[in-house]
Parts: sequence; C-alpha cells; structure tokens
Amino acid sequence: MCTGGSVTDLVQGLKKRGSRLTDNQIAYIIRETVEALVYLHTNHCMHRDVKGHNILLSEDGGIKLVDFGVSSHLAMSLARKNTSVGTPYWMAPE
Repeated sequence: MCTGGSVTDLVQGLKKRGSRLTDNQIAYIIRETVEALVYLHTNHCMHRDVKGHNILLSEDGGIKLVDFGVSSHLAMSLARKNTSVGTPYWMAPE
C-alpha cells in the first residue's frame, strides 16, 4: 500500500511549508527508482512515463514505480521505435 502519496505530492507539500528534500532523501528516491528501471530493462520492459506522479511512497519508506499504461516490451518497441508515448513535458527528446 502506498499511502505516502507521490514524489510530486511530497515535493509540493514541502515547498508550501518552505522546506525541501535533503540531498540524502533525493539520492534515496533516485537510487530506488533507478533500481526499478534496471529491473524492468533486465526483463525487457520499458516504462516510458517516468515522472514524479508515477513514483509513490509506501508507509514503510519504500519507493514504488507505478502506471505501466504506456509501458512496452523491448522486442515490441523496436518495431515501433518511432512511436511517441508518455507525458509530453517529461518525454526524452529523442
């Protein structure tokens, strides 16, 4: 259960209170997210919509990558490599 909200919710809430994440907290979130992406890529899957709204915080301090609505299997995506999907503001330029 991810009752901690999203990373975006966390950052916006802290900003409203005049605070921010520490460098260690940022590093932890990034490290856990990258580990999730490595797992996906090892299993031939691309998420294709990584953004703060899709990174959730669990009550035990865990990080969960969610919303696989536009994810794809790498073998399939090679045939569709010119397809643009994801959230435009967060999409890679290539």
